[in-house]
Amino acid sequence: MRVSEVFERFWLVKKFVYLDRKSLRNLARHHTLNVSNNMETMKHIKIFIILTTIFLSTKVYSQSIDKTGQIEVMFSIPFVNTFYSQPEGMTGKSGTGFWGISGAIGYQYAKHKFVSIIASSQIQYEVPVPMGIDYESGILEDQYSSNISLINNYELKKFIFGYGLSYSWFVWRVRYFGEDYIPPNQIDNSVKNQSIGLNLNTYYRIGKHFNVGLIYRPDFLMVNPSVKMNYQHSISIDFCWRWRIKTNKE
Repeated sequence: MRVSEVFERFWLVKKFVYLDRKSLRNLARHHTLNVSNNMETMKHIKIFIILTTIFLSTKVYSQSIDKTGQIEVMFSIPFVNTFYSQPEGMTGKSGTGFWGISGAIGYQYAKHKFVSIIASSQIQYEVPVPMGIDYESGILEDQYSSNISLINNYELKKFIFGYGLSYSWFVWRVRYFGEDYIPPNQIDNSVKNQSIGLNLNTYYRIGKHFNVGLIYRPDFLMVNPSVKMNYQHSISIDFCWRWRIKTNKE
């Protein structure tokens, strides 16, 4: 039974329930019934019909939101990004910037639960609009990161909560601009490392496809260029679009 059919039946029941006493008496007289003696019976019948309709409506609605077996495709822009990294042989580096790109594919393995694989990159661009910046002279120090994460997700009304493991690539770099400004014996430099950590995220759904989320990616174990405990993180405000692909048979 489709949801539209349930609502159509509910409307007919509603019209029946709200018949006034005069209409009931005319109906009873036509069928040689005594309304006063059968009013209590009619009342029980109306209650039964209302409860049955509500039950059917609830059952059909709950079936319609069960997305088990569906595949989810996701595209997002990590718009605002905050970094903290500890490059090998250096003190901690922090910074905030804009822009990035992310893509994911997920599978709904149970009602309100799905698993997803996410690949993302976040950069520390200085301005929130995609435009070129002309550096005449000075020093530019920034960092960026890339991640591959395996996430388990829970849906609660309009919220999605996810947690899982993440493998990260962090890059810190310094660049010099302007011949007159570059200090002696200084050249552009970058330091890279790879780490294992977590991916924790929360999204709020706005409309059918659009979501706004907050992602926290803490790393604890550096595996390259050396193996040691080493805390780093990236935090992103994420603008995300999600699409469902139905694979289960209706």
